[in-house]
Amino acid sequence: MTTPKWPLIALVLAGCAPTMDSTEPKARTGLSLAYGEGPMRVLDLYLPEGKKGEPLVVFVHGGAWQGGSLHEYDGVCALLMKQGIAAATVGYRLSPETVHPGHAEDVASALAWLGKKAGEYGYDPHRVTLVGHSAGGHIAATIATDPKLLALVKPAGFVGLEGIYDVPDLARRWPTYPDWFLKKAFGADQTAWPKASPTRLKLVSHSPWLVVHSKGDELVDMGQADGFAKHLHQSGVKVEVLRPEGKSHDSVVTSLANPDDEVTKAIVKFATRL
Repeated sequence: MTTPKWPLIALVLAGCAPTMDSTEPKARTGLSLAYGEGPMRVLDLYLPEGKKGEPLVVFVHGGAWQGGSLHEYDGVCALLMKQGIAAATVGYRLSPETVHPGHAEDVASALAWLGKKAGEYGYDPHRVTLVGHSAGGHIAATIATDPKLLALVKPAGFVGLEGIYDVPDLARRWPTYPDWFLKKAFGADQTAWPKASPTRLKLVSHSPWLVVHSKGDELVDMGQADGFAKHLHQSGVKVEVLRPEGKSHDSVVTSLANPDDEVTKAIVKFATRL
């Protein structure tokens, strides 16, 4: 496949949703909370009215580790809240402010904060599902392979949406990606990139996974999902794979606010049975 021209792809990978500095959507109903210092260490928490002990679904946005916004998930968080499921959408420091594993360290800190606040807000800290899209999928998988991060929090389940799990393989498949964003996120020394690739690392968490990768993804190849799912299976981790039709890299996220969307239904089913 011919590599797409960089300006368009760089724009899409950086995320088309509003940034942290943009005007917030009027329909937001979540609690805006800080889990750490700085403007990026914030999250929005959506709590079902009058319910206690429900599962918590935590969303991590993509954007090539250097863009995107936690508000990409406002719609699906509001939807889950109406269905009686607690939800959160998490911000984290972006590159070049931080490099790997700084993004994952922030998200793990957010999860630890949410765990400590479970008694106050009423969700079950033992039924937390971590959902990551694209670079967010890499962040989720990094937490599953890092004993230091898992010492802070132990998600009951993970969902990867169009995730990136093997950095050298992504660079090989898309040779213009290193200069666009991979070197900013992982450093210029490409010999270190295998150690930042969950497909090549030992799984420390054995919580189950739902791996979602659309057949129409134009930015991340299916081999990322297939290789990681194989690694999960060989590591004794229960994994389900969903390959939705008719979706692009980003429309997998933008369609989540639709209660009839197959990916939304799969996430709800996965999270509520943990």
